[in-house]
Formats: sequence, structure tokens, C-alpha cells
Amino acid sequence: MLLKTKIIHTQIKKLFLILGLSSLDGTIAIAALSGLFIPMNAFSNALLFIAGPASIVTAALFEGSTQERIISALFAGIVATIIVMAAAGFGPIVLKSFNLEVIKIFGAIAVGCIAIMIAGVKIPGKIPLVIILVGIIGGILLR
Repeated sequence: MLLKTKIIHTQIKKLFLILGLSSLDGTIAIAALSGLFIPMNAFSNALLFIAGPASIVTAALFEGSTQERIISALFAGIVATIIVMAAAGFGPIVLKSFNLEVIKIFGAIAVGCIAIMIAGVKIPGKIPLVIILVGIIGGILLR
């Protein structure tokens, strides 16, 4: 039972990182500033910012029974959707005090790092978060 819980926890973390990355790296806030978040674009925004190809592949490669995989995907999707909604609402207000070019560069580096992790290269799991934090600090300092 403990092993199943650990597998589900690991899978949720991996999928959540991919699903919620667009809200953490500033992409959602920039899209909200551009006026992309209108009801007509809801379906395309969901596919573009939340359920991209990488998240679908990651969910398909989960270990465990069908029920465990569904629980992992649902939980990660719900949490990521809440974070994306918060980023769309509060992001434009927060981004006014940042240099967006610096954040974009560090966001791209973080996405590349996650891609390398998914490919199977052994690097510490906190590296993307550290990269994003450095980008946020750089965005404030180079404002």
C-alpha cells in the first residue's frame, strides 16, 4: 500500500509540474495581458496551456492500475487548473513589476530542463524551480 501511495505521489508531482508550468513561468500571465482569455478561446486555451502533448504523453506512461493512473491525472489536473486560473487573474497585476524578457528566457530554460528530465536524464528534480526563481529575481533586478 505504501508503494502504491508513493507511485501515485510521484506521478502526481511529475504531471503537475508539466501541467502547471505555464502558470509558473509567466506564460499564462502574458497571455492574459494579450487578451487571450475570453470565453470563445476557452477550449483552445485549455489545450494550449494545460493539456499539451507532453502532459498527455506523461499521463500515458504512468505506472500502476487504471484506477491509480486516473486518480493521479485527475488530482494533478485539478490542482494545475486552479493554479492556471489564479495566474490568469493575478498574473497581469504582478507582471507589471518584472522585466518580461528575462522571465521568458528563464522559462524556456526551465521547460528545456523538464524535457531533459522526462527523457530520462538524471538531474535533481528541483532544478526547474530554481531556474524559475532565478528568472524571477533577474526579472525584478533588471526591471
